[in-house]
Amino acid sequence: MTRVLYCSDLHLGHRLMCTTRGFATIEEHDETVISNWNRTVAADDIVWLLGDVSLRWDDKLRWKLGRLNGTKHLIAGNHDAVFPGHRDAYRNQAQWIGEGMFASIQAYARRKSAGREFLMSHFPYRGDHIEGRPDRSVQYRLRDEGLWLVHGHLHSKDKVTGPRQVHIGLDAWDLRPVPEEEVIALMGKGNGKDNGKAV
Repeated sequence: MTRVLYCSDLHLGHRLMCTTRGFATIEEHDETVISNWNRTVAADDIVWLLGDVSLRWDDKLRWKLGRLNGTKHLIAGNHDAVFPGHRDAYRNQAQWIGEGMFASIQAYARRKSAGREFLMSHFPYRGDHIEGRPDRSVQYRLRDEGLWLVHGHLHSKDKVTGPRQVHIGLDAWDLRPVPEEEVIALMGKGNGKDNGKAV
């Protein structure tokens, strides 16, 4: 049976993130991320990857992404060459879509599951991972109009990061993708909202 899962912020090949996450080498980090992914995601599953795959695109990254189970849909993050905030990002789409890569690439998306409608974006409505600084990339963030938002970007251990915000970044989920039912369950906890809309 096909399942839907979510994750963000793989940061494959990113030396600073591998150090921040406690790994001695980039390869140790990347192999742990790939192993955790493949233990969680079956070949026929669908994964929504909400950005920050890697700082660069090369044959090594293509090989690593090709090893990840499931059909992958990308919501581009600020570290991805296909992020629409980068000049000429459209020129990079062809190499990111294809066999074993991404089935689709979008800036954001809207879904409905278990009767709950929600949005997906790399960025939260509010918040950033740099403490004490104003939110970055605000021109690329969705506006909070009452729907829940599934997002990445924060590198926080927190799974709920504000009213109507569920963080599915690897740092909050033991470096593994999150099954959809766990995401929906967090939305069901409320925050004074019903079906993601103000009561």
